[in-house]
Amino acid sequence: KETVTIKHNSDTTDVPKNPKKVVVFNFGMLDTLDKLGLSDRVVGLPKQTLPSYLKKYKDSKYESVGGLKEPDFEKIAELDPDLIIIEGRQSE
Repeated sequence: KETVTIKHNSDTTDVPKNPKKVVVFNFGMLDTLDKLGLSDRVVGLPKQTLPSYLKKYKDSKYESVGGLKEPDFEKIAELDPDLIIIEGRQSE
């Protein structure tokens, strides 16, 4: 698999190029993925606090992966995503 190295505040991370399954905890990134036509790659997100403009993601084809402050780690592991996108305040 090809990877891309992403530099972030904590270090760097090798991420699969063109990930097929993505869990998203950042609604700005979810909106960006949506606008880029990549919503089919989203498999999970925190549905409890979903903004109204992203209401289509309440559909049952997207799994609920807990809340922004309390992720459901078991559900995330079950989904086996290629990429998990979090917000900076979730870094711990």
